[in-house]
Amino acid sequence: MRTDDVTALLLYEDFIEQAEYELKKHAGKKLVMITMDFSNFNYINNMYGYKEGDKLLRQAADEFIRGSRGFLCGCRMYSDHFAALFEHDNHNDWLQMLTVNRGDYLRDTRTKFAATFLQLYIGIYFWEPGVSVKKAIDKANIARKMVKGNHREPVCVYLPEYENKYFKDAEMIALLKRSVADDNVVVLLQPKISLETGEVIGAEALARLRGTDGKVYLPADFIPTLESVGYITALDNAVLRKVIKLLREWKDKGYGLVPISVNWSYPHFLHSTLAKDLKALVDGGGVDPKYIEFEITERMFTTDLDTVIPILKEMREEGFEISVDDFGSGYSSFNVMGILPVDTIKIDKGFLDSCFNNEKGKQLIQGVIDVIKKVKLQMVCEGVETKEQADMLKAFGCANVQGYLYDKPLSLEAFEAKYMKK
Repeated sequence: MRTDDVTALLLYEDFIEQAEYELKKHAGKKLVMITMDFSNFNYINNMYGYKEGDKLLRQAADEFIRGSRGFLCGCRMYSDHFAALFEHDNHNDWLQMLTVNRGDYLRDTRTKFAATFLQLYIGIYFWEPGVSVKKAIDKANIARKMVKGNHREPVCVYLPEYENKYFKDAEMIALLKRSVADDNVVVLLQPKISLETGEVIGAEALARLRGTDGKVYLPADFIPTLESVGYITALDNAVLRKVIKLLREWKDKGYGLVPISVNWSYPHFLHSTLAKDLKALVDGGGVDPKYIEFEITERMFTTDLDTVIPILKEMREEGFEISVDDFGSGYSSFNVMGILPVDTIKIDKGFLDSCFNNEKGKQLIQGVIDVIKKVKLQMVCEGVETKEQADMLKAFGCANVQGYLYDKPLSLEAFEAKYMKK
């Protein structure tokens, strides 16, 4: 049978033939199909070279796939995507073995590619009677895609209920890809207002996706899917590029610029060169980094301080502003507030709403504002919808707000016409 030049595993069509033979040969036995791929494989090829990329694939085939108990046959389907067939005695024992082997393999491999966070995503299908080899691969792929982009739980066993979710997710992913390719990522701007002067001191860029039929999809329609399958960074990048282009256009028109914030997701921080890459992108667009603010959720600081904090420090050194979004949404960690390399804390709308209508809640809002001021951070309270809320926040010492009381998210043209001045 024919084999792949890089990994010496079977070619795909030969694998299908061999797997069908093994299926008959091991009739009545317990079999399992896996599919797997790496995160950031193209990044590895570009940074370390194709020889190192090929070496990574070869080691995956030799040390992990062939090295796992019960191996029968395997293939490299394309690029960094693999499929393999195994025999096993017990679901849980075999799964534990595979998980241990995966961890051992990655520990050795990650040291060779320190500039990026290497992850191995695996979908697992424990065979059921009457299922063909190709269908088993499909089911393993569905399981793998359930955890694609999930850096903390990258191994998934197929369950039937994943089928419907997979197809719904696939629709959203296709929508994002079309939106990016056709420049149909819609960016709106919601102003941030100074309570002291009433002036606009910045804006937040908010994304919408437009389908081919003209329908506009709101964040609730696509953000959870894009986060769960690892495509959220593509949306972040598309928004950032539009913001850079917009700021350059406003600069050329002679407007006084204000910082625009973009939401920035956790997977970006798995690249150790993030700060330099962002600086190069912004410099290439002819924009001063001080006009770009990156909004990150406070959840990052409760799980991965060691990874995130050094990169945030580098981003600030390159001139970018950093804000913590959703503060008070349920993940708050006051014990790290004093060491966070950030500029601004954004108080969550839900926190404001839940505390506004009772005296103890108002005292809590006052306390949070006092703490933020004591550690010398700026603050913005988002979701301000009534004059009573604004008056309370001003009395408590909150300097800046954002919300429908002042303005809804506006098109770029409407924001420019209403707020930008020469």
